[in-house]
Amino acid sequence: MIDFQNTRAIILHFPRYAGGKFISNCLSLSRHACPQHASAVEYLIDNPTDYQYRFDKVMTTLPPRNDAHNWINRYEFGDQQLFGSSVSKWYDGIAHDQTTAEAERLLQTPMRFFLTSHAHPENLLKVWSGATVITLINHWAFSKISRQLKSKVVDTKNHAGNHCKEKYKLLSGDSWPDWHEFEASGYSAKQFVLTHPVHIVEEILEFYPEYNTDTLITFDVDSCIFDQYKFLTSMETLYQKLNFDDFNADLIIKFWQAYIDLHVDTSQNL
Repeated sequence: MIDFQNTRAIILHFPRYAGGKFISNCLSLSRHACPQHASAVEYLIDNPTDYQYRFDKVMTTLPPRNDAHNWINRYEFGDQQLFGSSVSKWYDGIAHDQTTAEAERLLQTPMRFFLTSHAHPENLLKVWSGATVITLINHWAFSKISRQLKSKVVDTKNHAGNHCKEKYKLLSGDSWPDWHEFEASGYSAKQFVLTHPVHIVEEILEFYPEYNTDTLITFDVDSCIFDQYKFLTSMETLYQKLNFDDFNADLIIKFWQAYIDLHVDTSQNL
């Protein structure tokens, strides 16, 4: 039986192309977390401090430049790959407790594990009520580059849903918070209960449901992703917020450099 009340789940909340998998892989370089890969689970349960193994494993999520358009399908780790078909139930808010053998073993360890939410994570939080949510904000410049890199087709769809400035402007009333202020809050209406009338907060909640978690962390992508020093500082802060005490700047920078190198040519053309 799965203990859905445990507090080790980390939900990465981000629209596709915003860099959430990269962030979770950076966190997987810590002994306190596990990559979304079955063989990694089997090995790291017995060898949690083999940091070179961790680095080598997350490096496999980066494609050769000439195959970047297959990045998502061929290279990225994913929820279903590790947890099996139960994940689809969890996305619907159903605590289905059958999962893979590897996931069952992982859930018996102290290691944190990752789940992905491209939409609002309210359903996942119905299942994993003690989860930490990391919400990626201000990712628009990076998302544009990533979308062009990962898809052969020019994709003009808005993968952010309500979580973008354009949609917020359509939904928001005159008394709603400024977009940048709202985005910085992690799209959390409860951040404004002391500064805005109750009926305004209730209006916002119609389109931006509450997270129902005690731990919501925001990660500002565009403010740091293109700068080595700024990214290192931001990632170290994220480690601290998660109480990960083994931040390794050398490994993080090596992985960041390999990752960002795949985006450089595309970014120069914008």
